[in-house]
Amino acid sequence: MLHKLGQMHAIGIHCAILKDRRAHQATDHLQGLFFLEYANPKSMADQLSRWIENQVTEAKMAAPKVTNAAELIFNEREGLQQELTAHQRNLNKLKEQAALYAAGETPLHLLNQIEAEEETILDLQQKLADLSKL
Repeated sequence: MLHKLGQMHAIGIHCAILKDRRAHQATDHLQGLFFLEYANPKSMADQLSRWIENQVTEAKMAAPKVTNAAELIFNEREGLQQELTAHQRNLNKLKEQAALYAAGETPLHLLNQIEAEEETILDLQQKLADLSKL
């Protein structure tokens, strides 16, 4: 359980341990975790209540950062989508040009451009898929 709390703390999830003052456990190795010591059920409730209020305050302060991060992701997604559309348009034009040639007569530079556009499109689609996971 303590290992899991340590992992949660390491990735920024707020967590704390309620500890009875009478308990004699070594807690020095749990750096960074909050220990909410209490003497009786009333003081435990008070400690926990104060800690939760502090976390809500921190969450409110972090909200603009989260909004900005969401906005950045949206803008990046929008930019990638525009870039993808442009490359798809270029690919269609290149394929139209290639269709004007007889089979086996398409110039190598045109085939290379088509291949490069297809690779770019796949890369952009993967980036968009990765952004969708966020």
